[in-house]
Amino acid sequence: MGSAPDLPHGDVQARQRSYESFHSLMASTAAGSPQERRLEVLYRVSSAIYDADDLQAFLGKVLEVLFEALTVEEGHILLLSPDGATLEAAAVQGIPRGKQARFSRSVIKEAFRTRESILCVDLRTDQRFKKKRSVRLLKSRSLMCAPLLSGEEVLGVIQVSASHLENPCTQEDLDLLTGVALITSMAIQKVRLDQRTRRFSQALIILSQVSREISGHLERGPIIRESLLAAVRLVGAARGSFMVLDED
Repeated sequence: MGSAPDLPHGDVQARQRSYESFHSLMASTAAGSPQERRLEVLYRVSSAIYDADDLQAFLGKVLEVLFEALTVEEGHILLLSPDGATLEAAAVQGIPRGKQARFSRSVIKEAFRTRESILCVDLRTDQRFKKKRSVRLLKSRSLMCAPLLSGEEVLGVIQVSASHLENPCTQEDLDLLTGVALITSMAIQKVRLDQRTRRFSQALIILSQVSREISGHLERGPIIRESLLAAVRLVGAARGSFMVLDED
C-alpha cells in the first residue's frame, strides 16, 4: 500500500474513531436511545464468531448482514497479505460474477493512516477524494470504509458503497460499520489463533512420531530418512533433500 501523505483532518466529510474493545462498543449502544437495528446487527455478527472456523464463510456472512441493514450496493472485505505488501479480497458482495471488484485505494490509505472509519456522503464533492483516480473509476457516490484493527496492527478494511444518493450513508451507518469492524477483527484473530494452535499441535504429533522412529535406529541412513520425512510434513512441502558435508 505504501505510506499515505499527511492530510488536513477536515477534508473527509465524517470520521469515526475505532472502538478499543467490545465493552466500549456495547457501552456506546447502551448510552444512546434505543437502536434495535444496531443491536440486532451487532448480535448477529457476534453470534457468527462461534462458527468462524471458515474465515471466508464468516466474512461473507458479515457482508450479508451489513447489506440487510444498510442501503448499499457493493461491499468488500480486504485483508492484508501475510507480508503486508498487498490487499487481498477475502469477501465481496454485490459484484456480478465475472466482473472485477473495484474499491478506492485512496480512501483505504486514509483509513489505514488515521485508523478511523471514514464516511464520504458524496464522493464527487468530497475535496479529499474526488480527484483521485481510484475514486473516478468507481460508480459509487456514497461510501464508507472501516479499518480492521488488532492492537497496533491493521488487518484490513471493510468498504461498502452505493451508486445513488437517494439514501446516502449516514453517521449512524458509519457507527454501525465501525462496531461491525471491531467484531470482525476479533473473529479474524480467533480464526488465526485457532489455525496456529492446530499447526502447533500437528507439529508436536509429527515430532513425537519421528522421535519414536529415530530412537529405533542406530544407522545414519534411516535416521536421515525419517528426519527428512518429518521436515517435509512439518512445512507441507512436496519433496525435500538432505545434504551432509564431508568431514574433510
